[in-house]
Amino acid sequence: MTEVIVIGGGPAGATAAFTLARQGLPVRLVDPLGIGGQLINVEHVPDYPGFPSGVAGWDLAASLGEAVLGAGVQLTLGRVTGLRAPAHGATAWVVDIDGARRTADAVLLATGTKPTPLPGGEGLDGHGVSYCAACDGGLFHGKDVIVVGGGDIAMAEACSLAPLVHRVTVAVPGPGPDAAKAWLDAARSHTNVELLHGAIDLVVEQDDGRVSGVSYRDGDGVRRTIPAGGVFGGLPGQPLVEPAAAFAVTGDDGGLVADPSLRLGGLPGLFVAGDVRAGSARRAVSAAGDGATAAMAIAAYLL
Repeated sequence: MTEVIVIGGGPAGATAAFTLARQGLPVRLVDPLGIGGQLINVEHVPDYPGFPSGVAGWDLAASLGEAVLGAGVQLTLGRVTGLRAPAHGATAWVVDIDGARRTADAVLLATGTKPTPLPGGEGLDGHGVSYCAACDGGLFHGKDVIVVGGGDIAMAEACSLAPLVHRVTVAVPGPGPDAAKAWLDAARSHTNVELLHGAIDLVVEQDDGRVSGVSYRDGDGVRRTIPAGGVFGGLPGQPLVEPAAAFAVTGDDGGLVADPSLRLGGLPGLFVAGDVRAGSARRAVSAAGDGATAAMAIAAYLL
């Protein structure tokens, strides 16, 4: 038997790799940054079981890494650049990792999501546009900033920024936010956080190559501008489907459509888990659950 290759080191991929290794299967986890995925940039995860007061994302990532490596999983720091189905009469998938070729009897795609680009923000990363408040918030100390989005991600970004900046305007591109009540309450508890509803057709504005604010159309169709020193993207992420683009069907949310056993496209040995899956709840805990479910399905397929 060749190894199982897990693509993606977030909660889904890490949990799957750990579970597969405990089943006695040889497992290789591939991720360009290591184990933890987007958790390493999350200041606070409030709803992960076992942590009544929540847990810092980077601490949870470290715990996952310890469990995965302790179970004997092989970690490869790299990016998957190609994925080919088994040739006729063969059983092994071919996985290209930064130009190096490996084979696997089963592959799990747990690639997660990537930030949704802000309209008008192209080329402004590092010049006032950011997609990580925990990473870059300190660069905007004492300034007015804008977070674009209305879900949990946007409220979490606002909460991270509030102690650091002068004022946070959360520009909600719709009639109202759809974040969980706990996140809304947390954002509203900061006196310097303001929620702006109904901000349509948002565009990042710039002056001489640096962010100057955001323009939007209000409910009356009037174009308005909010000056700001920085703009943070807080829109729902886009599923990273590229490694499986040749095999997969995507759902309305852009994620990969899987069967109840999390097998992808009816293909033998190809599975999906976590935020990249169509219909995912997009929570760390649901991703971990997906990873465990996919791991057991892979083990049943191989053993």
